[in-house]
Amino acid sequence: MKWPVYLGVLVVLTLVTLVATAPLSFVMERAGQSVPALRYLGTSGTIWQGRVDDLEYGIQPVGDLALETHPSALLMGRWSADFQLTDAEIVAAGSVSASLGGDVSLKDLRMSGRTRDLMSIRQEVRELDGRFTLDLDELKLRNETCVSADGDVWTDILTRLETQYDWKGPELSGPVSCEDGRIALRMNGVGEAGEIVSIELLMGLNATGSFVARIENPTEDIAQAATLLGFVTRGDTLEYVHRISR
Repeated sequence: MKWPVYLGVLVVLTLVTLVATAPLSFVMERAGQSVPALRYLGTSGTIWQGRVDDLEYGIQPVGDLALETHPSALLMGRWSADFQLTDAEIVAAGSVSASLGGDVSLKDLRMSGRTRDLMSIRQEVRELDGRFTLDLDELKLRNETCVSADGDVWTDILTRLETQYDWKGPELSGPVSCEDGRIALRMNGVGEAGEIVSIELLMGLNATGSFVARIENPTEDIAQAATLLGFVTRGDTLEYVHRISR
Protein backbone atom coordinates (compact mmCIF):
# COMPACT_ATOMS: atom_id res chain seq x y z
CA MET A 1 0.00 0.00 0.00
CA LYS A 2 1.22 3.47 -0.89
CA TRP A 3 -0.68 5.38 1.76
CA PRO A 4 2.20 5.23 4.31
CA VAL A 5 4.48 6.88 1.72
CA TYR A 6 1.91 9.55 0.98
CA LEU A 7 1.40 10.11 4.69
CA GLY A 8 5.15 10.45 5.24
CA VAL A 9 5.45 12.99 2.41
CA LEU A 10 2.49 14.93 3.82
CA VAL A 11 4.07 15.03 7.28
CA VAL A 12 7.40 16.26 5.89
CA LEU A 13 5.73 18.95 3.77
CA THR A 14 3.67 20.06 6.76
CA LEU A 15 6.74 20.36 8.96
CA VAL A 16 8.64 22.29 6.28
CA THR A 17 5.68 24.64 5.85
CA LEU A 18 5.44 25.24 9.60
CA VAL A 19 9.16 25.99 9.86
CA ALA A 20 9.24 28.17 6.76
CA THR A 21 6.35 30.30 7.97
CA ALA A 22 7.78 30.73 11.48
CA PRO A 23 8.78 34.31 12.35
CA LEU A 24 12.38 35.32 11.63
CA SER A 25 12.76 36.32 15.27
CA PHE A 26 12.92 32.58 16.06
CA VAL A 27 16.24 32.26 14.19
CA MET A 28 17.64 35.58 15.41
CA GLU A 29 17.09 34.61 19.04
CA ARG A 30 19.17 31.46 18.50
CA ALA A 31 21.84 33.33 16.54
CA GLY A 32 22.12 35.69 19.49
CA GLN A 33 22.91 32.73 21.73
CA SER A 34 26.04 32.00 19.64
CA VAL A 35 26.94 35.66 19.06
CA PRO A 36 25.83 37.60 22.17
CA ALA A 37 27.15 40.93 20.83
CA LEU A 38 24.52 40.90 18.06
CA ARG A 39 21.72 43.41 18.60
CA TYR A 40 18.92 44.60 16.35
CA LEU A 41 15.95 46.90 16.45
CA GLY A 42 13.44 44.37 15.14
CA THR A 43 12.59 41.73 12.57
CA SER A 44 9.91 41.39 9.93
CA GLY A 45 8.79 38.54 7.73
CA THR A 46 9.38 34.85 8.19
CA ILE A 47 12.26 32.40 8.11
CA TRP A 48 11.39 31.90 4.43
CA GLN A 49 11.98 35.55 3.57
CA GLY A 50 12.58 38.27 6.11
CA ARG A 51 14.47 41.33 7.21
CA VAL A 52 16.45 42.36 10.29
CA ASP A 53 16.41 46.10 10.98
CA ASP A 54 19.32 48.15 12.36
CA LEU A 55 21.63 45.23 13.07
CA GLU A 56 24.63 46.00 15.31
CA TYR A 57 27.67 44.00 16.40
CA GLY A 58 29.01 45.44 19.62
CA ILE A 59 29.50 49.17 18.96
CA GLN A 60 29.58 48.63 15.19
CA PRO A 61 26.42 49.54 13.22
CA VAL A 62 25.95 46.97 10.47
CA GLY A 63 22.75 48.04 8.71
CA ASP A 64 19.60 46.28 7.59
CA LEU A 65 19.87 42.60 6.71
CA ALA A 66 17.70 40.92 4.06
CA LEU A 67 17.40 37.12 4.20
CA GLU A 68 16.04 34.51 1.79
CA THR A 69 15.90 30.87 2.89
CA HIS A 70 17.16 27.82 1.01
CA PRO A 71 14.15 25.43 1.16
CA SER A 72 16.23 22.25 0.79
CA ALA A 73 18.15 22.93 4.03
CA LEU A 74 14.94 22.74 6.07
CA LEU A 75 14.56 19.09 5.08
CA MET A 76 17.92 18.39 6.77
CA GLY A 77 17.00 20.08 10.03
CA ARG A 78 18.99 23.28 9.41
CA TRP A 79 18.05 26.80 8.48
CA SER A 80 20.12 28.26 5.64
CA ALA A 81 19.68 31.53 3.78
CA ASP A 82 21.35 34.02 1.47
CA PHE A 83 21.81 37.43 3.04
CA GLN A 84 22.64 40.93 1.93
CA LEU A 85 23.32 44.10 3.87
CA THR A 86 21.29 47.09 2.72
CA ASP A 87 21.13 50.76 3.68
CA ALA A 88 24.68 50.73 5.05
CA GLU A 89 28.08 52.07 4.04
CA ILE A 90 29.52 48.59 4.53
CA VAL A 91 28.45 46.27 1.70
CA ALA A 92 28.23 42.52 2.35
CA ALA A 93 26.60 39.41 0.94
CA GLY A 94 26.89 35.69 1.59
CA SER A 95 25.04 32.77 3.11
CA VAL A 96 24.32 31.85 6.72
CA SER A 97 23.04 28.67 8.31
CA ALA A 98 22.02 27.73 11.84
CA SER A 99 21.14 24.46 13.56
CA LEU A 100 18.52 23.98 16.24
CA GLY A 101 21.41 23.62 18.69
CA GLY A 102 22.61 27.15 17.98
CA ASP A 103 25.62 26.42 15.73
CA VAL A 104 26.08 29.18 13.14
CA SER A 105 28.02 29.01 9.89
CA LEU A 106 28.83 31.80 7.41
CA LYS A 107 29.89 30.93 3.86
CA ASP A 108 31.03 32.88 0.82
CA LEU A 109 30.96 36.18 2.71
CA ARG A 110 32.15 39.13 0.63
CA MET A 111 32.40 42.42 2.49
CA SER A 112 33.83 45.82 1.54
CA GLY A 113 33.72 49.33 2.90
CA ARG A 114 35.63 52.36 4.17
CA THR A 115 37.56 52.50 7.42
CA ARG A 116 35.69 55.66 8.40
CA ASP A 117 32.72 53.41 9.19
CA LEU A 118 34.64 51.08 11.55
CA MET A 119 33.79 52.25 15.05
CA SER A 120 36.27 49.99 16.86
CA ILE A 121 39.35 51.95 15.69
CA ARG A 122 40.49 55.39 16.83
CA GLN A 123 38.78 58.37 15.23
CA GLU A 124 41.98 59.84 13.75
CA VAL A 125 42.69 56.50 12.08
CA ARG A 126 39.11 56.14 10.85
CA GLU A 127 39.30 59.58 9.27
CA LEU A 128 42.12 58.44 6.98
CA ASP A 129 39.23 56.85 5.07
CA GLY A 130 41.01 53.84 3.65
CA ARG A 131 39.30 50.94 1.95
CA PHE A 132 39.01 47.36 3.20
CA THR A 133 37.73 44.01 1.96
CA LEU A 134 36.94 40.82 3.84
CA ASP A 135 36.46 37.56 1.94
CA LEU A 136 35.41 34.57 4.03
CA ASP A 137 35.00 31.16 2.45
CA GLU A 138 33.67 29.81 5.74
CA LEU A 139 33.33 30.79 9.39
CA LYS A 140 31.95 28.37 12.00
CA LEU A 141 30.68 29.53 15.40
CA ARG A 142 29.60 27.44 18.37
CA ASN A 143 28.83 28.24 22.00
CA GLU A 144 29.95 31.86 21.72
CA THR A 145 33.32 30.89 20.21
CA CYS A 146 34.98 30.89 16.80
CA VAL A 147 35.55 27.24 15.82
CA SER A 148 37.16 27.59 12.39
CA ALA A 149 37.65 30.25 9.72
CA ASP A 150 39.08 30.40 6.23
CA GLY A 151 39.43 33.73 4.43
CA ASP A 152 41.46 36.83 3.65
CA VAL A 153 41.42 40.50 4.61
CA TRP A 154 42.96 43.54 2.86
CA THR A 155 43.23 47.29 3.46
CA ASP A 156 45.00 50.30 1.95
CA ILE A 157 44.56 52.54 5.00
CA LEU A 158 48.31 53.14 5.46
CA THR A 159 48.63 54.46 1.90
CA ARG A 160 46.36 57.33 3.00
CA LEU A 161 48.93 58.64 5.47
CA GLU A 162 50.94 60.48 2.84
CA THR A 163 48.87 63.67 2.72
CA GLN A 164 48.80 64.20 6.50
CA TYR A 165 51.87 62.45 7.89
CA ASP A 166 54.40 62.44 5.01
CA TRP A 167 54.49 58.64 4.92
CA LYS A 168 52.85 56.41 2.35
CA GLY A 169 52.62 53.04 4.05
CA PRO A 170 52.10 49.72 2.29
CA GLU A 171 48.88 47.92 1.51
CA LEU A 172 48.23 45.17 4.05
CA SER A 173 46.73 41.72 3.55
CA GLY A 174 46.60 38.38 5.31
CA PRO A 175 44.54 35.41 6.48
CA VAL A 176 41.50 35.11 8.73
CA SER A 177 41.50 32.30 11.28
CA CYS A 178 40.30 31.30 14.75
CA GLU A 179 42.52 31.48 17.82
CA ASP A 180 41.44 30.53 21.34
CA GLY A 181 37.79 30.95 20.38
CA ARG A 182 38.33 34.41 18.87
CA ILE A 183 38.41 35.62 15.28
CA ALA A 184 42.00 36.45 14.28
CA LEU A 185 42.99 38.78 11.44
CA ARG A 186 46.68 39.10 10.63
CA MET A 187 47.95 41.43 7.90
CA ASN A 188 51.43 42.28 6.67
CA GLY A 189 53.04 44.56 4.12
CA VAL A 190 56.42 46.00 3.09
CA GLY A 191 56.75 49.71 2.34
CA GLU A 192 58.81 51.57 -0.24
CA ALA A 193 61.57 52.28 2.29
CA GLY A 194 61.80 48.64 3.35
CA GLU A 195 59.73 49.06 6.51
CA ILE A 196 57.80 45.95 7.53
CA VAL A 197 54.32 46.55 8.90
CA SER A 198 52.25 43.89 10.67
CA ILE A 199 48.78 44.12 12.19
CA GLU A 200 47.05 41.64 14.47
CA LEU A 201 43.37 41.92 15.36
CA LEU A 202 41.85 39.44 17.82
CA MET A 203 38.09 39.77 18.31
CA GLY A 204 35.82 37.73 20.52
CA LEU A 205 32.18 37.13 19.69
CA ASN A 206 31.35 39.42 22.60
CA ALA A 207 32.81 42.29 20.47
CA THR A 208 35.85 42.78 22.73
CA GLY A 209 39.42 42.20 21.70
CA SER A 210 42.79 43.72 20.93
CA PHE A 211 44.50 45.47 18.03
CA VAL A 212 48.31 45.49 17.75
CA ALA A 213 50.32 47.13 14.96
CA ARG A 214 54.11 46.95 14.60
CA ILE A 215 56.61 48.66 12.28
CA GLU A 216 60.05 47.14 11.82
CA ASN A 217 63.00 48.90 10.12
CA PRO A 218 61.36 52.35 10.21
CA THR A 219 63.19 55.38 8.82
CA GLU A 220 63.35 58.56 10.88
CA ASP A 221 60.49 60.13 8.87
CA ILE A 222 58.36 57.02 9.34
CA ALA A 223 59.07 56.99 13.07
CA GLN A 224 57.96 60.63 13.36
CA ALA A 225 54.74 59.95 11.44
CA ALA A 226 54.00 56.81 13.46
CA THR A 227 54.56 58.64 16.74
CA LEU A 228 51.86 61.15 15.78
CA LEU A 229 49.50 58.20 15.31
CA GLY A 230 50.20 56.87 18.80
CA PHE A 231 53.00 54.38 18.16
CA VAL A 232 55.65 53.96 20.86
CA THR A 233 59.20 52.66 20.59
CA ARG A 234 59.86 49.06 21.70
CA GLY A 235 63.54 48.45 21.07
CA ASP A 236 64.03 48.57 17.29
CA THR A 237 60.28 48.31 16.66
CA LEU A 238 57.43 50.80 16.77
CA GLU A 239 54.28 49.43 18.37
CA TYR A 240 50.69 50.53 18.72
CA VAL A 241 48.24 48.71 21.03
CA HIS A 242 44.49 49.34 21.28
CA ARG A 243 41.97 47.47 23.43
CA ILE A 244 38.51 47.06 21.93
CA SER A 245 35.49 47.14 24.21
CA ARG A 246 31.75 47.12 23.65
